[in-house]
Amino acid sequence: MANLAFIVEGQLEQRVVNKACPNHRVVLLGANGDSVAIATICDRIETHFRLFSNRHFPIVVIFDREKRKESCEEIEDATRKELERRSIDPKQFIFFISDRTFECMFLAHIGRDGTYHATGCPATPQVDGLDGVSELKARLDRRKIRYHKTTTGLELFGGVRPAILAAKSSSFKRFQSQILQYCRWAGLA
Repeated sequence: MANLAFIVEGQLEQRVVNKACPNHRVVLLGANGDSVAIATICDRIETHFRLFSNRHFPIVVIFDREKRKESCEEIEDATRKELERRSIDPKQFIFFISDRTFECMFLAHIGRDGTYHATGCPATPQVDGLDGVSELKARLDRRKIRYHKTTTGLELFGGVRPAILAAKSSSFKRFQSQILQYCRWAGLA
């Protein structure tokens, strides 16, 4: 049986993981941003990996692409190569590098007028590449809803349907195919 652990970028991701895949260890990455080098991110991953002492497999790492020029796949590949350079087997990890921000997942269901669409927002066929935070705030502002990451964000996550998100986000679809066997939430329609 898998004993997952998660290394995530921020408190929103931490709370989302606790809701989607409960009873697994979730720790904060402690480094990210537009200009944080992959080596610095790998420093933090390596620290947590060593502290886990082979008690967890797989280890799921979640962080944002943000404004980096490289694609999510290129960032993941560079991260895996850096871990391998440090003599850490990259096959122990599953990565979700959201394109551009984690909040993009909410845009799959929130219309331009701020309304929730259970079957997916028809006006947003693709969420990858959008500035999730600013776009989400603008949409919610139209309904006089103030976005706050760890309250509104967690509430919005409750309405995310993984099957719809996968159809609107190739970065999530890649992640979903890898995490499906470990997290029941990822397979919900």
